[in-house]
Amino acid sequence: MVWAAPPFTAIRESAPLLDWFGNGWSSMAATASHYASGRLHDWWEWSSSGNEAKRLSQLRTTLTKQLESERETLRHGLKALAEERREWAASYKQHHHRGTRHGAEQEPYWTVMLRAMIRLG
Repeated sequence: MVWAAPPFTAIRESAPLLDWFGNGWSSMAATASHYASGRLHDWWEWSSSGNEAKRLSQLRTTLTKQLESERETLRHGLKALAEERREWAASYKQHHHRGTRHGAEQEPYWTVMLRAMIRLG
């Protein structure tokens, strides 16, 4: 009787190759990621810092425009207040001049109250 090799010996002979493909790839991937992690980290920092710089630049432009708009609003408000002050001063001078020219005097308070009570009564 001739002894025949069992059919699984072909698998057993290719086991080192399967072992290299199975465990070898994971070992190589782990090694590559270990040695590349520093460069990956540097790339990520560079990329995210570039995005942050763009964002800050746009934010600076927006805030500069907003600040200039607020300054312009304040300038306009100050001009309006100055004009209102000039109007009030002119009105005061006009009324003061009329009062001195006509000799106007303020009526005592008690006479005002007396007239009000007479009208009510």
